[in-house]
Amino acid sequence: MADATPNAAASSNSTASNTTASVPDVGAVQSSTSVHQILYVGLRLSNFDKVHSTTHYAGELTGMKPSQIAYNTKNSFEPKEAMQLFGYSHTDLGRLPNSKVPRRFQFYCTVKGCPWHVPWTWDRNEFKVVKSVTECGTTVPFCLDHSHQTTEITVDGYAFINHVNDLTHDEKTFIANNAFVPQGIPSLKIAMGKKFQKQRRDYCDKLISRVRKSALDEYYGGDRDQLQKLRDDGVAMREGGGVWIEDIDDAWTLCGTYRQNPVQRQSALEYGCYYQTADGTHGTNKYKLTAFVHTGIDCLGNSVIMGLTTMRAENGGDATRSCVAYGLSNLPEQYKDKSHGCVSFP
Repeated sequence: MADATPNAAASSNSTASNTTASVPDVGAVQSSTSVHQILYVGLRLSNFDKVHSTTHYAGELTGMKPSQIAYNTKNSFEPKEAMQLFGYSHTDLGRLPNSKVPRRFQFYCTVKGCPWHVPWTWDRNEFKVVKSVTECGTTVPFCLDHSHQTTEITVDGYAFINHVNDLTHDEKTFIANNAFVPQGIPSLKIAMGKKFQKQRRDYCDKLISRVRKSALDEYYGGDRDQLQKLRDDGVAMREGGGVWIEDIDDAWTLCGTYRQNPVQRQSALEYGCYYQTADGTHGTNKYKLTAFVHTGIDCLGNSVIMGLTTMRAENGGDATRSCVAYGLSNLPEQYKDKSHGCVSFP
C-alpha cells in the first residue's frame, strides 16, 4: 500500500509504483506535477484521517484556501463497522466522537464552476483514489485543475482571512485562550496582528468574534451566567467552614451575594478585630452589581482579603450585614448565627 504524507509522496503514475519522492515546501504554490505526485488514481490510504489531510495538503499546494476544500458523501460506514474495519473512528477532525466514516465520496472545490474533484472509494479495508465516482446518476471525474484564481491577496500583500477553516491551529488556539480575557474584538485583532505578523494576514472581525464565542460556549455551555455552578461552589464553600449567603429580592432575583472562603474566615476572626477596611467598586461586571471588598492586615503586615460582597449599590445596611456575616462586627451576639453559614439579619 502506498502512503502519502507531507514528507513522502508516491509516484505519479496510475499503477501506484513503490517509487517515492519528497514533497516541496507547503508555503509555495507548486506545479501540477508536484500535486500529481501526492494525489493520483490508484493511491491507497489506510484511514479517513490520512485521506483528509493528504487531499487538503495537495489542494493547498495549488494555492487553495482550506475553506475552499469540501467533501460530500451519501454512503458511509456506521461507527461500529468503521471500528472493525479500520480499528478506530476518527475524532481529531473537529467532528463528534464515533461519527460515521465515508465509504464512497469526493473532495471538491467550493468555488462555483470549478472542476477540481478528487473521488475516493473504499476497497479492501483501504481508501483509494479512483477515476470517477458515480453518485445520484452523476459521474464526477478525477481532476486537479482549477478554473479560477486560487490565491487571494489584499492590499500590501496581506491575505484577508474570513473563514474559520483558513485559520491555522496556532491562530485558533490564540483566540480561544484570549476569549477569557476581558477585551474587545479590536484589541484581540491587534494582538493577533502582532503575534502572527510574519504571516502577513489580516483577520475579519466577525470571524474572531465567532471563534471567540465558540471557545466560550465550549467552556461554559449554553448558560453563560452559570448561576447553578455559582450556587454549588458557594454551598461547598459554606460546608467547608466559610460563608455563602444569597441575597434574593421579592421578585426572586439574585441581587447580591456574601462570600467568604474558609481561609478568609480564619484571617477575619484572627486579625479582623485589629484593623479592617472596606470599599466598593463600580461597573466591574455585566450585572451592574457593586463589589464590596473587606481587607485587613495580618501578622506579617500583608493585606489580606477577608470577604467579598456584591450588592446593587454601596450602602451602610449591606456593609453592616457583611461585617456581621464575616465575623468582623462587634454587634450583639443575637445578630450572629453560630453556623457561620447563615446570618439572621435584623
